[in-house]
Amino acid sequence: MTVIKLLTLEEGFEYSKLTFNRYLRFLFTCGKQNIIAVGAESEEGMPLGLALACGPEDKDLTAYDPGHWYLCSMYVKKEVRGQRNGRRIWERFAAELKNRDVRKLTFQSVLREETEKEMTRFFEAVGFTGMERIARIFRYSSENALKSSFVKASAENTLAGDDMFLFVSPGELSTESLEEMGKNDGNWYPEFVSPFIGWSCISKECSVFAVDRTSGKVAAWITAMDVNNKMDILYRTFFTREEYRSTPIGLLIFSEAVKRHYERCPKKKALASIPMNNERSMRFNELFFQGSYDHISYEICAEYFIK
Repeated sequence: MTVIKLLTLEEGFEYSKLTFNRYLRFLFTCGKQNIIAVGAESEEGMPLGLALACGPEDKDLTAYDPGHWYLCSMYVKKEVRGQRNGRRIWERFAAELKNRDVRKLTFQSVLREETEKEMTRFFEAVGFTGMERIARIFRYSSENALKSSFVKASAENTLAGDDMFLFVSPGELSTESLEEMGKNDGNWYPEFVSPFIGWSCISKECSVFAVDRTSGKVAAWITAMDVNNKMDILYRTFFTREEYRSTPIGLLIFSEAVKRHYERCPKKKALASIPMNNERSMRFNELFFQGSYDHISYEICAEYFIK
């Protein structure tokens, strides 16, 4: 018989393998008022499932809303799925949300392609709405990616360059360039490709900015983030300024990013996040990597309203 219970601070540590590393700090402080952790365990005390959510932490934030929480994890071990354990965890979890006067729960996570349909069905069944895919995430190992002739040539630095552009790391950008990108006057780039997304964990080794040597303008960028406890590199944004799209800058900066990855962190897997509505980046990915990925995941989001 599976036991469903609200976890105490001491019990939270026992469930550490059932959530992502980035959420462990919430699990390890689950006795706090702004954190809910509901666990499922066997009669022997073996953790089998977990639902974890956190409320807003900083009351000084402009967007502070005590009724808007975030679902960090919802997981049931494979061997006990199909036995209503997920539903039982959720029922206990939802009751606790109501007890804490939570009005809205937002969920945003990455799901493997082979499990996405199952998880989507579950979330919709318990009452989540607005379930949608935000981005595709392709995972490349260094070995498989070298099957692409473009990747191989980039890694070996045999592609022809272009003296029009200078490729720099984030720390080499001028103050003027940073200010111009930060202001984004005229909305010359859409928010979902902002170079400042994930800036706190940006990979200085693999992020690349192309600067026009003549005008000093930032013409394009590919930003990368250290993820999964710095074991992998997530390529999060790829953008080319409109006035440079007739130049070969897209190919050049893509090649530069690949070269830097193989030079500086060849053992780390590359994750390429491509927004669902960004057809141009999708074409680049298909053209240059030629299906050499290991697998696809999807970043999804949804909302749950407590009545």
